[in-house]
Amino acid sequence: MKEIYLDNAATTVMSEKAMDAMEECMRECWANPSSLHLSGQRAAAKVEEARDIIAEVIGASPDEIIFTSGATESNNLAIRGYVSSYGAGLVTQETEHPSVINTAKYLIGQGTDVRVIPVDENGMPAEDFGTVIESFNGSPVLVSVMHTNNETGYLLPVKDIADTVHALGGAFHCDAVQALGKVPLDVKRLGTDMLSASAHKFHGPKGTGFLYVKSGISLKGITMGGEQERSLRPGTVNTPAIWAMAAALREAADEMDRASGRMKRLKEMLKTSLSESIPGIHVNGAAGETNCCTLNVSFPGAGADMLLYALDREGLRVSAGSACSAGSLEISHVIRAMGAEKYGAPIRYSLSRYTTEEEILCAARITAEVYKRLLQQA
Repeated sequence: MKEIYLDNAATTVMSEKAMDAMEECMRECWANPSSLHLSGQRAAAKVEEARDIIAEVIGASPDEIIFTSGATESNNLAIRGYVSSYGAGLVTQETEHPSVINTAKYLIGQGTDVRVIPVDENGMPAEDFGTVIESFNGSPVLVSVMHTNNETGYLLPVKDIADTVHALGGAFHCDAVQALGKVPLDVKRLGTDMLSASAHKFHGPKGTGFLYVKSGISLKGITMGGEQERSLRPGTVNTPAIWAMAAALREAADEMDRASGRMKRLKEMLKTSLSESIPGIHVNGAAGETNCCTLNVSFPGAGADMLLYALDREGLRVSAGSACSAGSLEISHVIRAMGAEKYGAPIRYSLSRYTTEEEILCAARITAEVYKRLLQQA
């Protein structure tokens, strides 16, 4: 049975360039980059070269890049670090990643003034950010909003939100996990004060990422340890993973125009094929602008658990929502916030630049066959 992997929003396969870069670094630059001897400084130079590459891709300065274990840590560091440093309140929305939603819940427990904005049926903010910020009456405020929704692919108007936040004296953090490597991101043009990213979403290794922190923004560390990464991320730096992440991001940036156009065409092909073969399906978030690679479809009359299980048995790897909700097949908080649970079982198909037309057509056929079989058995 041929496996068709369409769960790239959860993780992507490492590219050959990233794997080669990681292996090279593990063989040649394995020393601790904090050590003062030559071997350690050779590793430190690799880390700094990676920092330069990443900064160049996103339009930042190298000293504005903090290496982390991934976007979950980056989101925690950005939000908790800023709130702690400035005594700020937090504004976010209810369709954010669990690492933001659960951080917001933690801060509420610590006495922080937190406002969670609801969304409409497309995933757009249902309240005006400016009005919400003004309700803080001049107190420091951090707004944290994702660039691209990880379940529906919906694109948020982050530049407009950032402009509103700054006009009212607030700070803006952007979770760019599902955007980086797929769309051009320049932190200065975007207007973000902080930006989170994870390597395994753009064909880099798992367990590494970074946080962009605009010069002048002061954060308090959330873990105690040594002085690595400006004391904001203590612990021995993972040189091979960081070097591989830089290689993957550089490659993704170089391939972006060709790859994004191709993924968009394949996504439309999948949507058309599913719509033609299964009347009554609902595409979640379709009324707004979505990314090139994520399609979230609800299937009426089917249970998400049975549908996922049956698709998996046919070799089609998809999901019902965020991989960070693993072990739970309840309707995701994103679908529930949009009021889309009424349309049926939501299935997320997410493509990568390695996805083929043959895989898309086969995925549509398998889905239609499995879905109709389940309805007959019901």
